[in-house]
Amino acid sequence: MRQFWEVLVFSYRDRLRAKVFLYTTLFAIALLVLLMSIPKLQAMFSDGEDQYVVVDLTGQYINMQNPEEFKKQVTLSIGEVRGEGDEKQLRDSLEDEATEWEGYFLIEQPAADKPPVLKAIVHSMPSLEDVQSLQNYVQLRYTMQVAANINMTPEQLEQLMGRVELQITDDLSQSENEAVMNNYIPVYAMIMFLSLSIIGFGSAVATAVAAEKGSRIMEVMITKVRPLWLMFGKITGVGLAGLTQIALIAVATFAFSQVLYEGPIEVGTFRLDLSTLEASMLIYFLIFYLLGYFFYATMFAAVGSLVSRSEEVNQVIMPITMTFMVAMYATMIALSTPEHDYVVIASFVPIFTPLMMLVRIGMTDVPTIQVLASIAVLVASILAFCWIAAKIYRVGVLTYGKRPTWKEIYIAIKMYRV
Repeated sequence: MRQFWEVLVFSYRDRLRAKVFLYTTLFAIALLVLLMSIPKLQAMFSDGEDQYVVVDLTGQYINMQNPEEFKKQVTLSIGEVRGEGDEKQLRDSLEDEATEWEGYFLIEQPAADKPPVLKAIVHSMPSLEDVQSLQNYVQLRYTMQVAANINMTPEQLEQLMGRVELQITDDLSQSENEAVMNNYIPVYAMIMFLSLSIIGFGSAVATAVAAEKGSRIMEVMITKVRPLWLMFGKITGVGLAGLTQIALIAVATFAFSQVLYEGPIEVGTFRLDLSTLEASMLIYFLIFYLLGYFFYATMFAAVGSLVSRSEEVNQVIMPITMTFMVAMYATMIALSTPEHDYVVIASFVPIFTPLMMLVRIGMTDVPTIQVLASIAVLVASILAFCWIAAKIYRVGVLTYGKRPTWKEIYIAIKMYRV
């Protein structure tokens, strides 16, 4: 065990002292701070919300004596209401850079027996919801006008304008659905964070092993330290350095977000509110993050020992990376169907477990026994992979010039003691 701690401390310190650790940490903090600052910068330099002009060429649908009442009934941002205007002149005015309006909406009546037409002359269209609110307003006024022309009584008009009301009673899933929607973005953020970390730090393990092998340090270390402690110590050291980097980035980002925002972290339209998550979810995230890292890092370390140069690492880790990408893609699909049978089954398959079980815990009510079972399966898989990977590691780190053949790896697994 002493050998393990010595390798761990050496790997951890070596990783922290590397310039790339400092540069990547500062870059990540600067990038996240910049992203969080974008909404504030946009608000600082923006002239305000885009406003539109509504022109009622019919004179029938908007009360020009009280235009403010009309503005209150639509969600469109209206800067001015007019009762007359020429389409060509309005179109030409939009080409003038000095204009303060984003566009015009014209209400026209092609014929007395035809419904009105809402015509848009704009630089950029507002949201569909805003346009529909204006369209619904004109539609309502037209319906009331037709009803008056055919001498429809107020009671008949009320029946005509009546809406079908949806009443939901005793919906036991309502609170669960609300919780699912509240957890969706935090769980999605956790999945992305876990995926990028495992791939990034796993690749770092493979690169570190190949670099030490290329410098011939391994020839000395392998005679002093058992392969299992050597490999596991390096994996743990790099993993702790990664957690240190993550903690620094998280603390700096959170501190800056508290200066900019009160409450949830906002990056553009992305809103992350960790207060909606239970403490148990955060604990499970840490557990599956560590187990997922060790599961994949053992494979990265084993294949990293098969090459003699850092330049060859990307080629040998490609199968592991592709396997993880499949798991990540399946997890993205599972976010929309967390209770599907394939998600439940996949959460017990080691290559899917770290991601799939997080989705199930965050989006559904998972029995504790299933969570514990998935953790047990993942721990058993890690121990099995460590035993196999350590044997591959032993034959790999001492093989230069060519990669070990499958036969040599098989013999190592059968014969060598770890």
